[in-house]
Amino acid sequence: MNWVGIDYKATQTNYEKLTGVNIAYDHLIKSLDVWAKTGKPAEVRTTVDPRYVSPDDLLKIAHDVAARGFKNFAVQKYVPHFEDTEHGTTPAMRNAFFNDEKLRNEINSMFANVVWRE
Repeated sequence: MNWVGIDYKATQTNYEKLTGVNIAYDHLIKSLDVWAKTGKPAEVRTTVDPRYVSPDDLLKIAHDVAARGFKNFAVQKYVPHFEDTEHGTTPAMRNAFFNDEKLRNEINSMFANVVWRE
């Protein structure tokens, strides 16, 4: 294997709420550490579902990823399968991460390559 994409879904506080598995965060961290030791390229990515990830959370995630030595980070917009009140997000909430220039600039400064997938 020459490359992997690793999904960093949320901070530890919200990981179980999002995944439904109480050890998922620990497995993520182990995977990050194991792959980082290989020295091979990877993209760590976060889909910013505003129900589980705030702008502050995204910064915490980015800092953690950068501290582990990863060079490639992607921020992906959460897109629900359909719009309804049950999902509790609005287009404005989902776009907020991408419209925040300060947030974008700070995250962009941490990595060699950042992709913002809107």
